[in-house]
Amino acid sequence: MTALLVVAPAGAAEPPPPLTEAPLYATMLDRWSPTAFAYRGLPGPPRTRLNSLMLRLHVRAVLDGPSVVPASYADRRRIAELVDTLTQPPAFRDGPYSRYDRNDPDQSHRPGFTQAAGRGGSSRNAAQHIAIDPEAAIALAEAYDAGTKVDLPARLRTRIRRVVLRVARHRMFAPDQVRIGQLLWTAEMLWAKRLVDGDLRAFVRDYRRALDTQRRLLPRLLTRDAGYRYVPNDRANRINLMDTPEYSLIALAGAQYLPQALKAGMRLRAGERTIYRRWMRRVVWGSFGDDGTLNWDTGWGADRRYLTQYWGWATVELQAIGTMPGGFLPAADRRRVAALCGRVRARYQELADRRGVLPKTLYNASTRFRASGSDQALGSLRLLRSIADCGDAPAPTAAASFDRDQPRYAVTTSRYSTSVVSWSRDLTSGVLPTRLVDAGGRAIGGLGGRRSSFDLQAGGLRLAGGAVAGTRVRLSARPGSGPLASRRSLRGTITRGGQQANVRFRFDEAGWTLSGRLRRPAARRWRIPIGGSARVTVHRGRTTVLRIRPTAGSSWQVLIPERGRVSLAPVSRDPLDPTVRRVAVIALPRGRALGLRVRVA
Repeated sequence: MTALLVVAPAGAAEPPPPLTEAPLYATMLDRWSPTAFAYRGLPGPPRTRLNSLMLRLHVRAVLDGPSVVPASYADRRRIAELVDTLTQPPAFRDGPYSRYDRNDPDQSHRPGFTQAAGRGGSSRNAAQHIAIDPEAAIALAEAYDAGTKVDLPARLRTRIRRVVLRVARHRMFAPDQVRIGQLLWTAEMLWAKRLVDGDLRAFVRDYRRALDTQRRLLPRLLTRDAGYRYVPNDRANRINLMDTPEYSLIALAGAQYLPQALKAGMRLRAGERTIYRRWMRRVVWGSFGDDGTLNWDTGWGADRRYLTQYWGWATVELQAIGTMPGGFLPAADRRRVAALCGRVRARYQELADRRGVLPKTLYNASTRFRASGSDQALGSLRLLRSIADCGDAPAPTAAASFDRDQPRYAVTTSRYSTSVVSWSRDLTSGVLPTRLVDAGGRAIGGLGGRRSSFDLQAGGLRLAGGAVAGTRVRLSARPGSGPLASRRSLRGTITRGGQQANVRFRFDEAGWTLSGRLRRPAARRWRIPIGGSARVTVHRGRTTVLRIRPTAGSSWQVLIPERGRVSLAPVSRDPLDPTVRRVAVIALPRGRALGLRVRVA
């Protein structure tokens, strides 16, 4: 039995307008509050993270001119006002140094930055988080470093120096306190300190110590194939059963300061360059689809999946890593980052609304993350900042990635993206592709809902039934990440009770071929997701053909060279995969052969 799936290429689109004309820039200028001397959120009151990012954009507009950020942002008075706002309450909470408790979920500390910003506000109940401090500190430090170019008054430069150095000296940013491997937070604070005190020697010393702290964590933090364990000190934690690429990029991005440190005389430890290159290769080739979005196989499940604020954060760090000088990334890796940058740009311009704001989640998927949507401007601005320097680049090279310790095979080409996972927190898993996303990032074959994914049922065994009690799944492929050309094969075994299926995939640029057998003969029933709104044509003879034309996205075709009984069945709405409302069910007679051949037109 063989099934042929063909996805038509997306049509050509009008060239996008220059990024300096992105409506989000004007939208945010209109959010300025003349009484709070800060930018209000979308929606919500002024917040420190948003105003720190706006400060960085204003400073860059002055330094680099209108080629990247609109000329309207080159406002020196606004820079001074933002510096004033961010260096006093409620944004900055001063006081005697507080004891730092790594296990405090509120991460309260003094001195430090809070989430609240704007004159007249109170920091008494304002939330804190270790990630807010370096974001505010580095924005202020860049304004300080720009100095006379932005006409910053001496009193504000003095205040920046005092505030940044006080926060940087807090125990939570000590080089031996790299929290869950998140080197970025420590590294950014160290770099902010270096910009204001000019002490490059101290930066190199402390950055070396921070690298050593992360290095000691790496055997627990990373899998053998550079997958990220979010809870390195608890191997049994279920979050660790799957990579968390949205956090892996944040942890890895602390390495972006290696070139500056090496230039200043820091030395690498034995094997250190290899470790970071391997980790970088994993995120470059294994964490993004060719449409520019994260592949979203994450141990956090619906607590993070499809959140645009994390997509924006991840793309910022991808660009920081991909543009590192000093030969850290091989040429092929740098080319892929450049190509992905162009795809992120196209995806942003497609998804953003008339204000330039992204939806809080992709595909209108639901999320359990309580803070999602509290300020939609932040993720949109992060992403816009990440693509500001994108140039023209060829299409990305097809990529594949396999992790032995968190069994997952991901593949992305110029035609489609999918993955096969042995475990998922709340979506389908097993030995079949979890989803089908076309070249434009449109979910034409679902996102992996447990009731609406690709599946083949044979008695009590489901090939996409990894979450079913008593089911065991094994996957094997060439470990690591890189171009698809050398990583085409995947084997899988799924067992439940006395039934077992052994399958083998071969992937290429145009699709994939699956072949396999059941241990025992059984009636077989395919389930094919056909989207929320699609036109389906069925042809039956010696073969069964389904031609599916979604209202949005590429058309595709399923061919099964065996006569089957076809029916269309509705599925109840799945908030984790709202893209599929019907499935095609193809009933086949009793047999042992398994096959699925996929081609992309």
